[in-house]
Amino acid sequence: MEVEKNSSSTDEEAQQEGDEHGAKRLKGCTIAAKAFSCWACSQPLRPPIFECPVGRHFFCSPCRDQLPGNDLLRSYGMEHAVQSILVDCRYAEHGCAEKPTYCDKSEHEKACKNAPYFCPETGCGFVGLREELLDHLTGVYHGWPSTAFHYRGAFDLRVVQPGVHVLHAMDDGQLFLVNARRAAAPPGLAVSLVCVPPCLKPTGFGCTVSFSSFRRHRSTTTVDELRPLRISEWPPAECICVLPRASPDGPDDDATDDDAGVALTITIEASDTESDEDDS
Repeated sequence: MEVEKNSSSTDEEAQQEGDEHGAKRLKGCTIAAKAFSCWACSQPLRPPIFECPVGRHFFCSPCRDQLPGNDLLRSYGMEHAVQSILVDCRYAEHGCAEKPTYCDKSEHEKACKNAPYFCPETGCGFVGLREELLDHLTGVYHGWPSTAFHYRGAFDLRVVQPGVHVLHAMDDGQLFLVNARRAAAPPGLAVSLVCVPPCLKPTGFGCTVSFSSFRRHRSTTTVDELRPLRISEWPPAECICVLPRASPDGPDDDATDDDAGVALTITIEASDTESDEDDS
């Protein structure tokens, strides 16, 4: 393990200090991240970890499966080492007290509840907590309509004109954005659905969207993994469906003109919802 010591540090600063996690801190020291990265893909090592016969090169499990020869050995020592390195979350200054292992730092930060949320609207510099963003989007600032829902429960959303609709998961507070924009071919409204990061379920979200624009017709789209919102790519170019203009002979008795819009039936499911229920 490569350790670099700060030459200006005093002996007292280099002493080991304990913390509430029972770990020891070495003040005035830094650990070379490369020493705990896969030799093939350079990603942080996580169990199971494998090493070459001479013990100089370490590999993650996916890379090991792609290497010829398959003469690598399980490295239990390195596995213990990477699981012993605790680091601060990048959002510690926002209130996160978690200390994930070095190999789990990236996954933790993707779903950290203390990560800041950003407004996607062009020219709006709002940054805040999830609850604050919900109020910002649906309140006096933007006034976007919103719908509360539960995972795995179908709900209807009538799309009448271009615009943004906020979806709010009652299960955990996760936010989603539905954006409708005009489409030229076929004529209608192109609808996109994205989750607002940080995503509270690191395993991701899937959805099923269906609609009927005329009698005896139903179009269904299933997305295994919803894309996260990217501020630089808002509004999204990709869509999950294109809604044609409502037909006068549509399934709804009150759908007599284009102003009635088209009703989307949406089901959003967290990838680990079923496993959570099985464990309970």
